[in-house]
Amino acid sequence: MSLRRHRRPGRRRPRHGWPAAVVLALGAAAGGAGCAPDPPPGTAAVPVAVTAAAVASDPSGAGASGTTGHILTEARGFVFRARNAACLSVGTAFAVTDGSASVVTNRHVAAGATHLDLSTWDGRDFTSQVAGHANAEDLAVLLASPPGPGSAPLAAADPLAGTPVYVAGYPLGNQLTVTSGRVLGTVAGAQVGLGGPVMEISNPIQHGNSGSPVLDPSGNVVGVVFALDTATGDGLAMPVSQLRALLSGAALDPAPLACAPVSP
Repeated sequence: MSLRRHRRPGRRRPRHGWPAAVVLALGAAAGGAGCAPDPPPGTAAVPVAVTAAAVASDPSGAGASGTTGHILTEARGFVFRARNAACLSVGTAFAVTDGSASVVTNRHVAAGATHLDLSTWDGRDFTSQVAGHANAEDLAVLLASPPGPGSAPLAAADPLAGTPVYVAGYPLGNQLTVTSGRVLGTVAGAQVGLGGPVMEISNPIQHGNSGSPVLDPSGNVVGVVFALDTATGDGLAMPVSQLRALLSGAALDPAPLACAPVSP
């Protein structure tokens, strides 16, 4: 697994280091080379018709309930652009159905901030409080009141290799998009500086996709994107079993972290 590290000049390294083989998918600072600037608050991601036209049909043949268009329609209700004003970066967050008002993102998306500014795909802005993060996984929990009632249910178990999956997020901090792919297998967490195993998926991943939900054809959350393997071009995601453990509250750490390293 080939890795390279992304750091922001002038920021000290966070206490949770990342091996050089993994590129964090977090959006870079506004104005950074090759990355889109953070849109101003209140900016709609893209008109409905444009978003729908840009989504390709699902090559897996999973049916109407498991196509990128269907997933996109559902994702508009619970997937948000996340702005970390303290670290001048952007990512993705999403609301989950777990009996509480939880919003989930990556630890490195929330690092360095007490709150994240969130916005819906059509430009409605709201604020979230960083409740805490996992210490062994790249996951964080936010407390927020999204403007809509949408949320995503958690899958009962981690997906098997070959399962069709969809990633819904804001690559490069731009419009909400959905990409399709499959679960390729698992990678030992130690290879990427994490505690438990992580999923490898074939979906295209870009900066800004960090914190994006990985969804099965029924729209259940089966994982959370956190990085890209530069050797293969495949995405890396925390499996839903680890997210379930974090949402139980047992492993939630409220201690603040330094800003995560990202592209300059």
